Amino acid sequence: MMKLIPPGKSGLQVSLVAVGCMRLGDVEEKGAEAFLDAALELGRNIFLTCRSSGDRHWPAP
Repeated sequence: MMKLIPPGKSGLQVSLVAVGCMRLGDVEEKGAEAFLDAALELGRNIFLTCRSSGDRHWPAP
């Protein structure tokens, strides 16, 4: 199971690793569902849905 961490003082627990979903629109629906189901099964509960991740220099120097 994925390690969960508190992002603040709200009591919310989030997975240490997020799942990038930017390209899921390029995948057939069944494949996307299987990908998301597997991520949930592994304990991931943060899904990044942004169209881009900003600056290509990551991690920042």
